[in-house]
Amino acid sequence: MSTKKQKDNTDEIVVLALAVVPLIFSIYHYFSLNSKYMTDGNVHRVSDLGGQYKVFLYTGCASLVGCFLLWNLAAVSGWILLIALPIFLYLMNWVGKVQALAFLGVVVDYNTGVAHFKYAEENFTLTDYLTVLPIIKSWTRYDNVEIGQIERITRQGGVSLFLHGSFTSRRITFSNKLKRDECIHLLMGYTNSQAEVANELE
Repeated sequence: MSTKKQKDNTDEIVVLALAVVPLIFSIYHYFSLNSKYMTDGNVHRVSDLGGQYKVFLYTGCASLVGCFLLWNLAAVSGWILLIALPIFLYLMNWVGKVQALAFLGVVVDYNTGVAHFKYAEENFTLTDYLTVLPIIKSWTRYDNVEIGQIERITRQGGVSLFLHGSFTSRRITFSNKLKRDECIHLLMGYTNSQAEVANELE
């Protein structure tokens, strides 16, 4: 009876430890991104965790599946665990990068004149979807646009803003209009900005 109880307690501790792993990676990558992009007072960010709920939902599910598989593989064989552990850590590292990017949000850098934001699905090509890898990479990397090249900003989508210029048009979506308008204000506040905001009905 005592042995069974001890085993149950050990199982709980191990599962809890596995669940903490993606959090550790998330914190590490967040501070790494923060030090890379938020260099001084001329760099601004729009943090909108509510608009990134899908990101946290998907990565949370991926973490749970990874923990479940690793725990069950460990029960089968120690050798299988040795093979599965590096794969698990790679997955958790990827989850950490994705979540860190979502935590940081949109970055508007007045020093470089570049706006950094999450990739939008509309900009993926058929080749991207077929090869999958570009989409996976996009979850851990920023898309970016030179602010000076933005010619027009529209707000047709309620909580989304659309950037138009010589580049391929971009969409940035937020959880509410306040965050969206905060981003527009930062983009318009850039010294060399020539963008016009379209006054459209929403």
